[in-house]
Amino acid sequence: MPINKIVINKFNFILISAILLVACGSAPNQEFELNIKSRKVINQESQIRVKTGDHVILNFTTDEEGSAHIDQYPNAKTNISPGGNWKIEFDATKSGRFDLKFVPGGRISFANTGDGATGINASGSLFRSPTMITDQTFTYEVGDDLDLKTIKYYNHMKRSNTGKLIIDSNSDLSGTFEIEIVGKGAFDPDEATIKPGTKVTWTNYTKDRQMVSSGEVPEVVETEANIKLLTILIE
Repeated sequence: MPINKIVINKFNFILISAILLVACGSAPNQEFELNIKSRKVINQESQIRVKTGDHVILNFTTDEEGSAHIDQYPNAKTNISPGGNWKIEFDATKSGRFDLKFVPGGRISFANTGDGATGINASGSLFRSPTMITDQTFTYEVGDDLDLKTIKYYNHMKRSNTGKLIIDSNSDLSGTFEIEIVGKGAFDPDEATIKPGTKVTWTNYTKDRQMVSSGEVPEVVETEANIKLLTILIE
């Protein structure tokens, strides 16, 4: 075989390999069109399925003003209103089942409410529990990097109930620390000073479902109850 043919074939092989490598290295997009009518998604099944690592795009049209968000993905949210096209984009980094919810009339503020260095005051940036029924628990371990920080948190189901954890390596409290959810979703105690590395456990002692989220309560006005639109299954 002539030398020039060998060179061309090698060049073509390298070029094709490079293209395949780039294609395999990029996260695939999973895009869905969601038409909300009468507070329901009318053009999709009750569950959509994606894989961990996918870049997910949800395009919305709606007949009612409000906001949409995905549980446990704090940045996956958007305000929506009739006559426009709205979008949520997020990288599927967590596996599990996550609810896409609609808040009729609710408008989310996208102002930066977080700590300038760490963002720990942004809603859900450190943790958000699954929905807890009676006697269920949720545990969060405080990282060493949070020393001398204050972790704010709130009850996602009853947002007037808030609490805070003051992190201080000189505190006497360490190991495991329990917070009870009682009454109408209040925290007992609602404030504590603990060491980094402490495992904080919230236990739901009420008859209602509860959910604990780190950060400040998102600014939402004219909010009705969250309405589940569908479930996103991330495998």
